[in-house]
Amino acid sequence: MIGRYTKNVTVLYDGDAAGIKASLRGIDLILEEGLNVKVVLFPDGDDPDSYSRRHGSAQVAEFIRDNAKDFVVFKASLLLSEVSNDPVRKAGLIRDVVETIAKIPDPIIRSVYIKQCATLMEMEEQVLISEMNKTRRQVLKKEMPGGDVDELLPDILIQHSQREEVLTAEIQERNVIRLLLNFGSHDIHFDAEVDDPNTEGGKMHQLHAMKVCNYIVTEIAHDDILSRIKHLTPF
Repeated sequence: MIGRYTKNVTVLYDGDAAGIKASLRGIDLILEEGLNVKVVLFPDGDDPDSYSRRHGSAQVAEFIRDNAKDFVVFKASLLLSEVSNDPVRKAGLIRDVVETIAKIPDPIIRSVYIKQCATLMEMEEQVLISEMNKTRRQVLKKEMPGGDVDELLPDILIQHSQREEVLTAEIQERNVIRLLLNFGSHDIHFDAEVDDPNTEGGKMHQLHAMKVCNYIVTEIAHDDILSRIKHLTPF
């Protein structure tokens, strides 16, 4: 419901570290809906209610604006501060953060977070990518029982020496055909912005479904791929 009005959510916390850690899982649900989440920590001894009572609304708004932090980076920093040099605990932290990133539906945003967290946690980016793929496969296997998830979500952990082979047109064509044969009858669900009939000039979000086969054919037609192939290749 929040997503109908804004894509940006700011969660306000008091200084209780235990309370913050207990609520981290709940914020994952917000990320899963495609919303952008920031967090604000109030000074020790204050919570949003007490702070707003002692300060004017303008000061509260200014404090939130100046202290809002991105949730994924905040979570990684918070957990990292507790693991010290313990490699086992750090491994658990990495899996926890990667599970959060894997819930984000936008692949570009996921990629940005992977880069940021790899730097923050002093880890190879490809290791985080591989771990994220494992997490996403597990989710897809629950949603698509009996489906060949490995075909639908290939591992994007690609060695540099293999990239030119992966990007050849023939292999891409084979992958498109494989997706059509294995998943053509499956539904793809996506969020679309439409006019809100209850609000003049307002917008709302609706969940739409489309068959994989229709989606692929529509995208090929939209990109005018067939016309360019015919133009370049004599038949």
